[in-house]
Amino acid sequence: MRSIRSPEDGADIARCFIADDDREVFFVACLNTKNQVVAVHRSHVGSLNSSMVHPREVFKAAIMNNAASIILFHQHPSGDSSPSQEDIHVTRRLVEVERYLELTTRSSDCR
Repeated sequence: MRSIRSPEDGADIARCFIADDDREVFFVACLNTKNQVVAVHRSHVGSLNSSMVHPREVFKAAIMNNAASIILFHQHPSGDSSPSQEDIHVTRRLVEVERYLELTTRSSDCR
């Protein structure tokens, strides 16, 4: 199992799964208490510039895999990694749900 020790490690995991996708893809990496990746779940596949992200699907992967924490990631096929207004809105929504569920989340930009 691969351990995540830095944001760069998280970005490396993301690149393995979505670097070449031509549509936005949203992934959840589930980690155990030693920050080892125990599961990676392709939560949403979107269009060229958007992905409909629903908290229930994101956190379902974490709960089903008994994750101690999760890393959420998606890419922008355009190559522009600047967050869109929708990215900011979704992140806030996910943080709100995470607080309710008392999970530890980490956000990593894949550039």
